Amino acid sequence: MMHNPKCGLVVDGAWGKTDLVFPYAVYEAKKRGDGYDEAKQQIYHACRTYLAMLDDLVRDPDNVAEYQTEDSKKYQLFAFMSCGSYWEVYIAWNFFDSCLVETIWQGDVKEFTGAYDLICIVDQIHDYAVNDHREFVMKHLEAWHGDA
Repeated sequence: MMHNPKCGLVVDGAWGKTDLVFPYAVYEAKKRGDGYDEAKQQIYHACRTYLAMLDDLVRDPDNVAEYQTEDSKKYQLFAFMSCGSYWEVYIAWNFFDSCLVETIWQGDVKEFTGAYDLICIVDQIHDYAVNDHREFVMKHLEAWHGDA
């Protein structure tokens, strides 16, 4: 499944029951706006955790102090947060061993333009995941399975 670009990506995979490789996005939801601060903290925690997973992946298996290639440091993660009908979309990356998370879109999906914008963004992120992230992960996994 992970090698076939016609396949979709696993959503909410169960440990040991799917071929989930590495996440490209995280999602946190709260029913109402009063959970906004908690949701935002959970997004930051998830981004730090998953970026650390990606950082471990792109390291050289023979010397984890080094990256496999110069481009290996160029990875990112997306995050979605919703509190009721209000949504935010983030992009996260490592910068000098620190997790940076930046809001790239926010809006209310009660409004047509907000809902449409979010659908377009989700579609573009999914396209990135299928066409770029999957290949990036698979290329870096090969080094870890070189002698297996």
